[in-house]
Amino acid sequence: MGNSKISASPFHYVSVSPIHRKKGGREMKKRVKLTFPQHLIKEPVIFTMAKKYDIMPNIRRARVTETVGEMVLEIEGTEEDLTKGIDYLRQQGVEVELVEGDIVE
Repeated sequence: MGNSKISASPFHYVSVSPIHRKKGGREMKKRVKLTFPQHLIKEPVIFTMAKKYDIMPNIRRARVTETVGEMVLEIEGTEEDLTKGIDYLRQQGVEVELVEGDIVE
């Protein structure tokens, strides 16, 4: 068996990397107010939109009751991805209102 040692650790390490942004296209931020109907409150709609369209969401404010969910969300990505992401939310049944004064940094 030689002198090599194999260390058995009870810990499993997972490598986590930052979100990889697409090259090209100007990054921008928008702030939107979302209103979720009751049947979408527990669904991962924001997560799915973010993954599908390479959008980084930042929840600024949220209120959820048993019948409705409201959220102010800052989203960052290319203009094309933001448009597709907003369209996706609307297709799912989320009411989307653009909040005045998009944020460009």
